[in-house]
Amino acid sequence: MKHSLRYALVACCLWLCTSLMAQSTLHLGYCSDQISADNETVMLSDLYDVRFRAAIIIPAARLKALVGAKVTKIRVGAPAGMKNWYVTLRTDLAAPAVTKSVDLPLTVEGWNEATLVEPYAITGETDLVVYYAGTLPAGQGLVLGDRTNPNGFFINYDNEWENVASYGYNALCLQAVVEADADVPGNDLAVEGVTFDKPFTQIGGEATAQVRIANYGTAAAAVPTLHYAVQGGETHQVSVTGEIGVNDFKDVTVNVPTEGCAEGYHEVRFWIEHEDAVAENNTLEALVGCYKDAYKRRVLVEHFTTLACVNCPYGDATLSAVVANRDDYVWVAHHIGYMEDELTNPRSYDIGAIVGVNAAPMAAFDRTMLPFSDNKTTPAGSIGYSSAAAGKAAIGPSFDYCANTPAFVSVNISANYDAATRTLSATVQGERNAMLNLLYPEANLTVLLAEDNVHTEGRQTGSGSQIHNHVFRQFLTSSLGDAIDWQDNAYSYTCTTDIPDSWNVENLRVVACVNRPYQNNDCTQLQVLNANDLRLQTVSAVHGIEAAEAPVQRTCYNLQGQRISEPTKGIYIEKVVTPSGIRCLKRVR
Repeated sequence: MKHSLRYALVACCLWLCTSLMAQSTLHLGYCSDQISADNETVMLSDLYDVRFRAAIIIPAARLKALVGAKVTKIRVGAPAGMKNWYVTLRTDLAAPAVTKSVDLPLTVEGWNEATLVEPYAITGETDLVVYYAGTLPAGQGLVLGDRTNPNGFFINYDNEWENVASYGYNALCLQAVVEADADVPGNDLAVEGVTFDKPFTQIGGEATAQVRIANYGTAAAAVPTLHYAVQGGETHQVSVTGEIGVNDFKDVTVNVPTEGCAEGYHEVRFWIEHEDAVAENNTLEALVGCYKDAYKRRVLVEHFTTLACVNCPYGDATLSAVVANRDDYVWVAHHIGYMEDELTNPRSYDIGAIVGVNAAPMAAFDRTMLPFSDNKTTPAGSIGYSSAAAGKAAIGPSFDYCANTPAFVSVNISANYDAATRTLSATVQGERNAMLNLLYPEANLTVLLAEDNVHTEGRQTGSGSQIHNHVFRQFLTSSLGDAIDWQDNAYSYTCTTDIPDSWNVENLRVVACVNRPYQNNDCTQLQVLNANDLRLQTVSAVHGIEAAEAPVQRTCYNLQGQRISEPTKGIYIEKVVTPSGIRCLKRVR
């Protein structure tokens, strides 16, 4: 049976099946050894040859019983005629190979076996990714096995790893051949994985965990009692009935109480008491974050779109569906990603380049690495779904993850606008609690302007629209923010700028966010910790600007956020520290 694969959601689960070939040889994988004409296939394209990468993941818990054994070969089930294919092993989908690749000619129909240049010795400390790549002829499909499992089908054919098993597809016909010096243990249960449903739990509530108990043995076994303890404290038991079949698993829901926990991270140890051959995989630790209080949370939605992009109206519709009937978001649209248009601001590239924008339409939520992110090294992901409902289903959970993450810093905005001089003064104030100080003692504040209801001369390709919302106009700080000068646990920052005549003040919004400093080119350190905005139509039309206080310190920066000693001709930013806080003034010389 053939299936056509276009898109998949990313999900993470843990499972494994094995096929015992001989006492000293194992085929590790998620399929049987038999391939027949009845095996399902999944086609990538019926018109073109497609270059792809595919993989399965074998969890470290399964490999504990095989420490010292060696992977000597990789077996790939394939159609005839797959070109330029090779195999290798990794410890993570995004990690480099740990074995030399084995390049091979055209495949034959059925099993194709590749011998590694050097055997790989199993340590049992990391997962093992069994990986192959090739060019699949048009109309041909990847060969699937006879059962599904959540870790048995990952694919990358557009610079994005996707867990296709989440759609219910059977596992790939892909196996690692392991040679062991001793017999493989026949009795082996393991705590294979622990996943908490959210990163932080408010103290007094329950942290919900999914604990997976797997059977790596050769006979069915009764599910053992599961135990857990928080920070080495009182032992709790969770009784589970039934049995676990060979190569099967049991997911157990555990509600961990947090009453009495201090703020911060706590280690939770899960274990089973079961007499088997491999005690090392009977225990697993995980961290649960606990907090007392949090502030109101709003998610920063950064949208990358252009007028020339034919699919961008789809992206706009998808994001609109995700945030419909919600007020816990702040939306900013950067007109980059596919060509440029009359709304493109060069400073948008400061953000786009870092979050991984290489096309349009794309988006990033709180600059956080999420399941919908196109590659797992940068936060931005594609949003060009032809169906807004399908797009919401695909990326909505990523938005919800951010919206449900508690905020440990507040962001409050006030503004004064002098209509006579078209001068805007915006002040951002807030405070942090103990959790922010514990987790992120260094934080930046980013302030910018965005405008709604902007009329353009050109029309949006695909929709014909000449009215655009959320348009990024300018930064009032450095593009990735300025370091917050905490006064105890509070901050105050004032920015002043002149509004161009072509901008409609009543449609402007002051947008502010507290974000982690971007350091060492590490995109995991970009997260926005909270955001807010203020529509200037809610501000009285004319306000006098407060009299300037005597400055304590003055510092000048160019528009790239680099400190300069003496301003030269052009535009620069002057940072003025006064007893009441910090002002950021845009100057022209």
